[in-house]
Amino acid sequence: MTIMKIAVTGPTGHVGLCLVQRLVALGHDVCALVHSEPDCLDGLDVERVSGDVRDIDSLRAAFADQEVV
Repeated sequence: MTIMKIAVTGPTGHVGLCLVQRLVALGHDVCALVHSEPDCLDGLDVERVSGDVRDIDSLRAAFADQEVV
């Protein structure tokens, strides 16, 4: 399996969190786009990038150098 750099939007919702947990378990490098510092991501090896899906500049920052969104 190839390790990928993956950005995830909505990582604090039920589906997003399940996705993040699975991607981390598989060894991928995960970048999570978050509004604030959520507790649900504590203990997970993810990069947290503050942003908003309605703000194109924050999306550019979060998606820079990522292979998959």
